[in-house]
Amino acid sequence: MDLLEFFNQFGPNTIYIVMFVVFLATGFGLPLPEDVPLTIAGYLCGIAPGQPPYFWIMLPVCMTAIVGSDTVLYFFGRRYGVRAKKLPVIRRLLSPRQLMRAESRIREHGGKFVFAARFLPGLRTPAFFVAGTSKVPLSRFFLYDGLAAAISVPTILGLAYVFAEELEHVRQLIARGELVATSAAVLAVVAFVVFQVRAGKRRKSRLTRALAQRWLRKRHGKAAVNDHHAQRDAAAQARREPAPRFGGAAKPEKPRSPDPDDDAEAA
Repeated sequence: MDLLEFFNQFGPNTIYIVMFVVFLATGFGLPLPEDVPLTIAGYLCGIAPGQPPYFWIMLPVCMTAIVGSDTVLYFFGRRYGVRAKKLPVIRRLLSPRQLMRAESRIREHGGKFVFAARFLPGLRTPAFFVAGTSKVPLSRFFLYDGLAAAISVPTILGLAYVFAEELEHVRQLIARGELVATSAAVLAVVAFVVFQVRAGKRRKSRLTRALAQRWLRKRHGKAAVNDHHAQRDAAAQARREPAPRFGGAAKPEKPRSPDPDDDAEAA
């Protein structure tokens, strides 16, 4: 059973609802570029012409979901301002680095950055949120965001619709090698888990050092913390010093025995 048959068994309008929800989720920070579901939606419209889903319905559905999610982020930032950055949901979706980059671009380019962010996957969500916190006028936000969406959404959706047969051929090739794809996905998941475990150990180590320094500062004062840092730096420097070339410590030089000839010359 292919993807189109799977959705149609739940009703002809199911695909529109699913795509609407997916685009809302990508606008709210789901780690999936909206170009991917746009391509899938165009492919589903073009693979079976004359049957649902229809392109002329899918296009306004995608536009409404995408611009709607952008507007919700804008109003969220405008309503709560800088305080929203401290909320757990925002801190989980948007990193401080992303927010700093978006804020600097907004200060430099204003509402024009909202237009450019539509074509920059890593800055879409923070750009629309920062546009709200920066109090970009709503009319200007709608102008730039709507204009960018009117360019990108029909273009990607239309290209996928036109080249649906070619995409179907690619899908069949991928289906033949689904075992390889599954193996690659498993390896990717394993690599991600290993990375997270190692990152967790590094965070735990930093937390342990910070707690130890805090305890020393409370118990013995700042001087004890400075002594602790000095001892740690000295130990690190000792580890970095090169070892003797042939192993072992260098032997001290033997004292030179007096030469009788030198004594005779001195006399």
